[in-house]
Amino acid sequence: SCRVPALFLHAEGDTLVLPRHSRELFERYAHAEKRLEVFEGDHNSIRPKAFQDQALSFLQRCFNDAMKEPTPPPSPVAP
Repeated sequence: SCRVPALFLHAEGDTLVLPRHSRELFERYAHAEKRLEVFEGDHNSIRPKAFQDQALSFLQRCFNDAMKEPTPPPSPVAP
């Protein structure tokens, strides 16, 4: 079970890691706080400013939310 927010970022023209892989991971990720951002370009394209702003906003919101909630104790690890 997933306990952390996730941001999936992908270039639409990426031929090294296909965009459908990110979409599949996004769809299967169980946490409610998740976001998929797809932008123009390929695997090595410079990321657009709007993309960077969206990523920063997501991370700020997640960190702010995390500071408001008590941290659950870690799950026990089996030997």
